[in-house]
Amino acid sequence: MPYKRNKSGRLQAYDPRTGHYSHMSTFELLSKGMPEAPKSKKEKKAERRERKHQQLIERALHSKDKFLPDAFIAIERQFPNSVTNVNHNVYDKALGKRREIDISTKTAIIEVKGNGATKRSKQLLGQKQYAESIGKIHILYAPNISKATKFAYNKMGINIATDKYELIALIRRNQK
Repeated sequence: MPYKRNKSGRLQAYDPRTGHYSHMSTFELLSKGMPEAPKSKKEKKAERRERKHQQLIERALHSKDKFLPDAFIAIERQFPNSVTNVNHNVYDKALGKRREIDISTKTAIIEVKGNGATKRSKQLLGQKQYAESIGKIHILYAPNISKATKFAYNKMGINIATDKYELIALIRRNQK
């Protein structure tokens, strides 16, 4: 049933028998239920933000990287709503093609590796260069990395976190 408000703001209902809008009694309002008020811009924006956050959670939990959900949850607990994207592709001008980003926050790009991260120096240096070009830091989160590989990557200037606490500390240190 269509509703409208009159000049004084009082709710009126369309009566099909008479073909006019008429004032509704309190009993009629309670029996038919009040129509929903239109949502404000703030409410719509909050709903969109909540939908996007739920999509990020779903993407993180269904990722093929086995350590990505742990990293995502740790970051979200320490820095709520700081994760901007999970498992997404961006166009890298320097590379000339698309690049996959595991976790992107407001201040960092995090590459998650589960199989030790060996023989990935070219990819990681490219990720680091891309992160610096957009003003973010690059962090490699690899819990299964060997000490020799970690030493080699540290020598190249790649930030490495082997557990969630190191990851949070690296993000916190570079967050301003």
